[in-house]
Amino acid sequence: MPAPDLDADAGASYSHVVKGWWARSVSGTGVVVPDGEVDLMWSTCGKAWIAGPDTEPKLVSANAGEKVIGVRLRPGAVRAAFGQSTQDLTDCRVPLDQVVDGASGRRTTEQLAEAQSAVRVAEILMGVVAERSPDQWRPDPVVELTLESLRNQAGIPDHGMSERQHRRRFTEAVGYGPKFYARICRFDRFCQLSGRQIGATIAELAVLSGYFDQAHLGRDCLQLSGRTPAALVSNQPH
Repeated sequence: MPAPDLDADAGASYSHVVKGWWARSVSGTGVVVPDGEVDLMWSTCGKAWIAGPDTEPKLVSANAGEKVIGVRLRPGAVRAAFGQSTQDLTDCRVPLDQVVDGASGRRTTEQLAEAQSAVRVAEILMGVVAERSPDQWRPDPVVELTLESLRNQAGIPDHGMSERQHRRRFTEAVGYGPKFYARICRFDRFCQLSGRQIGATIAELAVLSGYFDQAHLGRDCLQLSGRTPAALVSNQPH
C-alpha cells in the first residue's frame, strides 16, 4: 500500500506532538512497508491501536468498505504521551486500551464510536496524544536535525556527542538507529523517483536514489518491501 497523504494542518494545540493526520478507505489485502513513523489509528470496524515503526513489510487485510484514520506522532511523542519508548513499539501493533485504560480509555472509545466524520476522529486521536503529554514537551532537537539531514541525503550531522550517545537518543525517539533510517529514506526516494522518472532504467534510478548500484537497491527492496525493484516500478501509476 502506498504511504497515506498527510494533512499537516494539525492545529496549534496539537502540532508539537503530532505531524498531522490521514484517512484512507481500504479493502482486501495489501503490504505496508517501513517508513520510520508511529501512527495512532482507528478503524470503522471499531478498533484503535498504535502502530510502531516497522523494519520489514507487513501484510495487512481489511473488510470491504473499511476506513482507517490515523494521526502521525512526532519522534519521541509516544514516550511523552504513553510512557513507552518508541524502540519498544518497533514492529508492534498495540491496542489503544492497553495504554489508555480506566475512565479516560472508556471516554475515548465512546467518542470515537460516536464520531460522525474523519475530521472528528482525527481530532479525538490528536487530543489523546496532546492531553497525555506534558505541556512543555517538544521533540528532541538533535533527533529532528538528524532526521532532516538523512532525508536530504546529507548524512548524520556532527552534534558534538559520541556516536553511541547519539544513536541511543535517536533510537529512543525513532525506534531504530540512524543507519537503518537512512536505508528507509533511500528506499522511499527510489519509490518516489520511479513514479516520476519515466523511462529511466533501474540502474539509473538506483544511482539517483543514493544506492551504490543496482544490486544494492535490489537487496534493500527485497528486505523492505518483499518485492524486486522491477516489480515496484511496474506497480507505479504513470
